[in-house]
Amino acid sequence: MALLLTAATGAWAQDPDPIELTPSADGTVWTLATMPDYDVELEVTYYTDEELDQMAADEVIAKINAIGTVEYTPECKALIDAVRTAYDALTDAQKALVTNYPTLTAAEAKYAELEAAAAEAQFAEGVELTQTGTNEWTLAETPGFDIELEVEYETELALNEVDDNTETLDEWDGYEADVTLTRTLQPGSYNTLALPFSTAIPEGWTVKELTEASLDGEVLTLRFADAESIEAGKPYLVKVTAETDLSLAPFAGAVVSKETKPYASTSATVEFIPTLGATPVETDDVRKILFLGAENTLYRPNSTSSRIKGFRAYFQLKEAVEVKSFQLDFGDEATGLKAIDNGQLTIDNEGIYNVAGQRFDRTQKGINIVNGKKVIIK
Repeated sequence: MALLLTAATGAWAQDPDPIELTPSADGTVWTLATMPDYDVELEVTYYTDEELDQMAADEVIAKINAIGTVEYTPECKALIDAVRTAYDALTDAQKALVTNYPTLTAAEAKYAELEAAAAEAQFAEGVELTQTGTNEWTLAETPGFDIELEVEYETELALNEVDDNTETLDEWDGYEADVTLTRTLQPGSYNTLALPFSTAIPEGWTVKELTEASLDGEVLTLRFADAESIEAGKPYLVKVTAETDLSLAPFAGAVVSKETKPYASTSATVEFIPTLGATPVETDDVRKILFLGAENTLYRPNSTSSRIKGFRAYFQLKEAVEVKSFQLDFGDEATGLKAIDNGQLTIDNEGIYNVAGQRFDRTQKGINIVNGKKVIIK
């Protein structure tokens, strides 16, 4: 029960100053803060708890009706939030008396719909992000509403040219990425290849992995077998039917890694080393290094400090051996005996040779290279 006191007659009714009344703990005694110096007549109105509940509910009903048409503006948002706060402050009995509560929930739903539409419209035009640190990006403009950003990373594993002889590789490692490689494969002959992710062999590719490397005198034999897939960080020989520029097509979503897995022979002092960046090849003797050239040839670098481009591989001898000739054995085909650039053997796929590269008119006892094929005469 509540008590309302109003000045009905006398000078007090015309007094512009507020009148302060303080109730007792049980609400039965009300005390004036100051006693007026004139006679007054007080009119007392009592309210039941039910009437007070209805009064509180009516106040919130009026606020809900004041929302009106919902618009996407800060003022409308503030009004809806204020009404929600007022409604939540009611008792359960008072909330039950708010007959237009569905109008409040409909207004909240409409504002959320307008907010989502505004966010979608903004992101349809793109959001400008500026990198302000190694792992920090900043929005050029802060939206005036709550948003959830879904970030899709795309990493270009691109070699950036510094000068005529130098290229650098951007930092990357160990996360999913759409990968673009600056690596063109030439058709007709084998290319060396090393990728920073694993993938199935694309259609039309011939992919070989080194299975054995042997040295016999001054002749280097490199035997290859068909690879079942391309493994991250491993070196391969790859042949394509048409010029192929590595791009997104077969590699989207690959897991990128910088780990390399060189091949090291057990029967010879030969390694097949992959490069995933523009890598300097340091050696104390150029005879230890062999690069694969055009038409399946091998050549030595012209300097003890050469640079090989990214996503390729090269052969390295653990000791400076005077290897003058070589053959590449692919099982179903072989290059025959060829000279290493700066060596002394004439390049010729026809004729009869011994393993040292000497030519004969007829086969000799032992190992012969006949028209590019190995023949053993006992």
